[in-house]
Amino acid sequence: MGIDIPSAEMLYTKLKEQESAVQLFFTREESVEAKVHEMLQLPPLTAIKGTMRIHQVLSKQRSKILYRDVSCFCRRQQGVIDCPCYELKEAVLQEEEEEEAQGQEMTRASRPEVFGADHVGRWVVVEYDHDFYPGVITRVEDGNVEVDCLHKKGINKFYWPSPRRDISWYDESQVLCLIEPTAEPTAHARYLQLNTATWKLIEEQM
Repeated sequence: MGIDIPSAEMLYTKLKEQESAVQLFFTREESVEAKVHEMLQLPPLTAIKGTMRIHQVLSKQRSKILYRDVSCFCRRQQGVIDCPCYELKEAVLQEEEEEEAQGQEMTRASRPEVFGADHVGRWVVVEYDHDFYPGVITRVEDGNVEVDCLHKKGINKFYWPSPRRDISWYDESQVLCLIEPTAEPTAHARYLQLNTATWKLIEEQM
């Protein structure tokens, strides 16, 4: 139509100007990041197969969701959202007490009293300037730990700085915890992401 569309917001604006029965919504990246951050605080779901087919998810009580492949609103006017139509299924989230106990156990086992040469090569999280950074221990000397640190890029998103790595010495007191080598690539190949349990533990300690 002879108009440049350099951004999602511009696309949204131009489409809204057209007469259409389709409802459009624009969501900023900050809102998406905030929602991801919120979702990371949820306990893990019981495994549900075929999630790409699920079209409706409902919840009436804490730690429990209802879902089905086909949406149904047959009794919505009566205030009923959990009608049994289309094979409504149920999934239970991990109980808070169990999750808390696991978190406490993980916290107790996550940091040694003293760091030694046997910790070289282990993943840790260090605190610097009121923020935290995961990395790998490269040396340990006299109560100090040298760590090759990742840099932060958003919520639970990290990357190896290039061309110069961020390798610095930290006092043992700056080491929050040891973590398993669970940094996993995100959808963006150059970024790394900690698993949900590790991320939540770090946030709680900070």
